Amino acid sequence: MNCSLRFSDWIFQRGSHRPSLMTTDTWPNSPGGSHKGAKRMPRFLNLLFALLLAIGTAWTSAPAQAATPNPIPPGYLKTYGNKIRDMQNHNIRILGVNWFGMETATMSPHGLWARNYQSMISQIASMGFNTIRLPFSAAMLSGTAADVGGVHMWLNQEFQNKTPLQIMDAVIAYAGQEGLRVILDMHSLEPDGNDGKWYSATRTEADWINNWKFLASRYANNPTVIGADLLNEPSGTWGTGDADDWKRAATAAGNAIHSVNNKWLIIVEGLRVWNNTWYWWGGGLQPVATMPITLNTPNKLVYSAHDYPPSVFEQPWFADPNYPNNLPSVWESHWGFIETQNIAPIFLGEFGSGLETNRDIQWANKLASYIATKKLDWAYFAFNANGLPYMGVLNADWTTIHPSRQTYLLNLIANTKL
Repeated sequence: MNCSLRFSDWIFQRGSHRPSLMTTDTWPNSPGGSHKGAKRMPRFLNLLFALLLAIGTAWTSAPAQAATPNPIPPGYLKTYGNKIRDMQNHNIRILGVNWFGMETATMSPHGLWARNYQSMISQIASMGFNTIRLPFSAAMLSGTAADVGGVHMWLNQEFQNKTPLQIMDAVIAYAGQEGLRVILDMHSLEPDGNDGKWYSATRTEADWINNWKFLASRYANNPTVIGADLLNEPSGTWGTGDADDWKRAATAAGNAIHSVNNKWLIIVEGLRVWNNTWYWWGGGLQPVATMPITLNTPNKLVYSAHDYPPSVFEQPWFADPNYPNNLPSVWESHWGFIETQNIAPIFLGEFGSGLETNRDIQWANKLASYIATKKLDWAYFAFNANGLPYMGVLNADWTTIHPSRQTYLLNLIANTKL
């Protein structure tokens, strides 16, 4: 059975992350229509938007009150065995959340058609997260102001005539003010891409590496940015020496990044398939057992896995009569052994559920227990109110928080923070 074909519908829906909440008839510059400019609005709508802007400004006027209660200590990070530490050799814990959008055609974090970006970052911090995993595409790095879409400029006037990269700068800067750290995630080469390759007919492996060197240099003196998630859910081989050898490519990229900025963590995700065994894309880390990556700069390597529940796709292990008690052994065999054997830290970079079925709730509770027991670093997917399937922190209004997911995440934070 070719599992990639069965995955295809879900992956396309996840990969595209297309917002569908607004149209240009409702919001100017929304993802539903032209991103080049706003439509002319009646006077009463201008007044309404002014009021919304005032509310958003009031929300962000006192960032100290919303700063994360679980900050990572100042400075850069390193690894020690299977844990991530600060420069004073104290263990830290990444309590993260994904905020996607910059990797899509809008080239901006999603939700900015409904809210001010600072208010969204402040809300992330106030929930107790301490890190944002920020997906982006390689194409976004060279995008122009005309490429930016999905941003309500009346609510985000700071982004008027700004390029996608300048928007990324602003997001990182304000995240730092709120005590948050940022992990940059190269989610794809092209907007909404999802083939898992770090090279293409128009972009070489060298281009991909140079993109990372550019970012590593740009943020070299900004400790808000703590690491590079080299490529989302890579597709290739491991240890073959071929063009599609992800181990070789990740090693080359990590060493190149450290040639200009040796302070960053290098985060390497697992394969989509290994030895004809399919797993969640990004979670196939079995070859690390015999072929681990070694970087020139020691104590900077972190492996990352992704994991999802039955509602996303009915994997074979969900049919086990011992479910959900069989799940820890499934996780251990694919990626958990890396932490158990003290090879390196594990960062669970994506996981999430709508928590709308009993089987999903069983999966989520078992995973939370596994994370707490293993003392893993993690980033929930996602903060967004859009994307399929729906599992985001925010409700469809992009402001209020989904109650059951809020309870789950607050409990997870309480049980895993240091």
